[in-house]
Amino acid sequence: MFDIADISLKPLVNYRFAAVIFAGNVPLLSDIRFQQVSGLQMSRNISEKNAKPVITDSEALHPLTLKRGVMNVTKDGAVLPGISGSPLTNLQHLEAQFWKTKALRCRILLTLMAPEGHPVRAWLIKKAYFESLQWDPLSADESKVFVESMTYKYSQIYEVSV
Repeated sequence: MFDIADISLKPLVNYRFAAVIFAGNVPLLSDIRFQQVSGLQMSRNISEKNAKPVITDSEALHPLTLKRGVMNVTKDGAVLPGISGSPLTNLQHLEAQFWKTKALRCRILLTLMAPEGHPVRAWLIKKAYFESLQWDPLSADESKVFVESMTYKYSQIYEVSV
């Protein structure tokens, strides 16, 4: 047992996190280095009937946007010819081939890390659908990392115990 007086609450920092996207049951572990994740939310559709709140059957769709620097696949400092990118990039290229006809479902695990590196909070999105890919503007006036933003749509998010 513990004494309630010994407990302290400390706010978590939001810059230590990992985002793992699963293709089927395979985690794309080389693709966890994201700069930003936005759109983490849980909501439901509520209407009113006879002056009482009613939860509607339709599920609200939320956008989840992940941002990262665009990377080349290299070995010993040289770009490897014929390899277009990371496993996630290759999966997106595959989906683009039938963009107007089929949406592939994936799972996304988001974890917030303690300063020591272990997870302290985690969320699982079981049904995420790749919706869009956007790149930063190209500019000869700036010298910064070229960032791509990928957006997924999801309806349910589950908090996972860690």
